[in-house]
Amino acid sequence: MDTLDKNKRLQFLKKAALHVQDICQEEARFLMCMYQKSPGKDEEGKSICPHCFQFRLPGSFRMRLKPKNKLNPRVQSVLKREAAHKPLSLKHVKILQKYKNSTGQMLVTCYNCNKMSRHSGVTRDFLSTFSNPHTPSNVFKRRSGVSTPHSSGKGTSCNIVSKGKSPASTPRLAKSASSTPSPSTKSGSAKKFPFSHLKMLLNLEEKQKSKIGGLQDFLSSL
Repeated sequence: MDTLDKNKRLQFLKKAALHVQDICQEEARFLMCMYQKSPGKDEEGKSICPHCFQFRLPGSFRMRLKPKNKLNPRVQSVLKREAAHKPLSLKHVKILQKYKNSTGQMLVTCYNCNKMSRHSGVTRDFLSTFSNPHTPSNVFKRRSGVSTPHSSGKGTSCNIVSKGKSPASTPRLAKSASSTPSPSTKSGSAKKFPFSHLKMLLNLEEKQKSKIGGLQDFLSSL
């Protein structure tokens, strides 16, 4: 029964603070202060200032990002030793853990109390799991043989080249080459055309002369 009463009390404080925040901000801050100090509460997250318990509304706070620590030569040498599977001393292990557990931070300054709160992000060790080649997703891609569009384009070009060199397509090329006339035969037929036309005209002229001569003989006989 005690736990149920505590949960009901926490829910009441939270709902009351959300209901009163537009009417009286001081009352809402007092209720959220009671909610934050009570044991067994849920994490409210980044929507409330942990110092003055003011709701973070647009324009009531300033936010900036602090990046992770950069890779210096000392950490780089330790990473090289780890990659080469060389033994690491206790000092090297501490440097390596500090580098892998470093996180980016979001710094939020509240305009009401003028205090800053820090909210940490994810670590480098967590982010490295996404780029690790031994993750299940990358292993599944390797086993399934999923190819990128670039590699599939290479495969299609190779297939086209191999099809062009296949023996099944060579007889078709030979047939098409034999069916099309060569330029030498075209030029020969073009040269023969005027001579044949002239010969036909001469034959017509001789026939006409023979017809005229026959008519003269017929008239002279009359």
